[in-house]
Amino acid sequence: MVEMNSMYNSLLQIPMFQGISTGDLTAILGKIEIYFRKVSKGEVFIKEGDDCNNIIFIIKGGVESFFKGKNYDFMFIEKYAANEIIEFYSLFGSSTKYTKSYMAAEDSFLVFIDKKYLLPQFRLYDIFNINVLNMLCSKIQSCRSKIMLGNAQTAEDKILQLFARLSDIKYGEKRMLVRMEDLAKIIGETRLTTSRALNSLKENNMILLKRKEIVLKEARNITGIMMENFTI
Repeated sequence: MVEMNSMYNSLLQIPMFQGISTGDLTAILGKIEIYFRKVSKGEVFIKEGDDCNNIIFIIKGGVESFFKGKNYDFMFIEKYAANEIIEFYSLFGSSTKYTKSYMAAEDSFLVFIDKKYLLPQFRLYDIFNINVLNMLCSKIQSCRSKIMLGNAQTAEDKILQLFARLSDIKYGEKRMLVRMEDLAKIIGETRLTTSRALNSLKENNMILLKRKEIVLKEARNITGIMMENFTI
């Protein structure tokens, strides 16, 4: 089990709890129901469409999300590291269901807090409200930046832009399971042009290619290129 000191340190690194003293965090944790869960590698612990009733923190390990294309023509897989909150934007709003499925990429420890126990704490600690507002604003700004990427001009940029628009977080590994002909339809190019673009990205060490799979090892590597090349 994760040690208590390690848990406190991990929680204080999460944006929602940043700026809160250890004493205040102890008081908060004493008023809410919190439980730990160990998930084994390969275990699916959230399915797309499940109700989002809990704030879930990754304390240790790693998690992968799975998102299916509207026509089931691709699967987008994104890796989350420790200290991430899983899909916090689905906690409230017009839809409070998870938009993706989540599976442990390795043996991991998670913390679950029922959102109904945490809501009263917002009235007691202004820092909570500030942190949540910052998180929501960051999410909105991220969505806006994806829109402002505009229209990519080359097939290579269209592929990178597709990864950027599907990503929830700016760092880490991203994978797409897709057939060549389906990817060509998605980006509006011929199969031959798409194949050449993928090979070009591979030669420039941007991606790895496997059978019906594209792997972007580190999303940070494409951020600058996207902003420079995409028309706004």
